[in-house]
Amino acid sequence: MKLEDRVVRLEDKIDDVKEDVSELKSDFKVHTALMQEHVAGDSKIINEITPLIEALPSLKEIVEEYHYEKIESKKKAEKRKVVMDRIKIVSGILGIIGMISAYFLS
Repeated sequence: MKLEDRVVRLEDKIDDVKEDVSELKSDFKVHTALMQEHVAGDSKIINEITPLIEALPSLKEIVEEYHYEKIESKKKAEKRKVVMDRIKIVSGILGIIGMISAYFLS
């Protein structure tokens, strides 16, 4: 009897191991599918980012050119302001001289 009991227990353990292996196989299949989806998503991201990375040198040049033009326009605006201020001063002086001469001539 003891040998039969041992065989029965051993068979039960084998059945449990078979069930565990079956569950692991099905879990592995699910995880494999999920990994494939993940890899496909990564590939899609890489495909989308690659043109942007290739365009970076051009974008750098565009930004540098924009920055240079912005600095140049600020310099031109400053020069224009200085000239306009000088014209205002000269106009004011001429206006005062004109008023004084008109006062004395009349």
